[in-house]
Amino acid sequence: MIKIEDKQQVWFEHVKNCESSGLTQPEFCRKNNLSMNTFAYYRSQYLSQQKVPGKACNSFVEIQFPASMNIEPFSLSFANGIKLCLPQQFDDKRLIKLIEVLRTC
Repeated sequence: MIKIEDKQQVWFEHVKNCESSGLTQPEFCRKNNLSMNTFAYYRSQYLSQQKVPGKACNSFVEIQFPASMNIEPFSLSFANGIKLCLPQQFDDKRLIKLIEVLRTC
């Protein structure tokens, strides 16, 4: 029988491996035959253990917009108070990575 701590450690390793893989979470889970729901649960557990109270988020994602991109923006508001305004034609993959960073703040 696997101890809960051992199971958690295995999933935390999956989370770390996903972060360093460059893959999106769904891609990583498909590639490694992992349940996306279970991965999301343990990822949230892992991230909550990594947060230090009072410490600001220090992850940044550089975004460069082409000068020709003059389109009406759309806004996303996160529960942590962060508001994000982006052009409607913003690249989907960049948006996914940006949202992942902002969710950890």
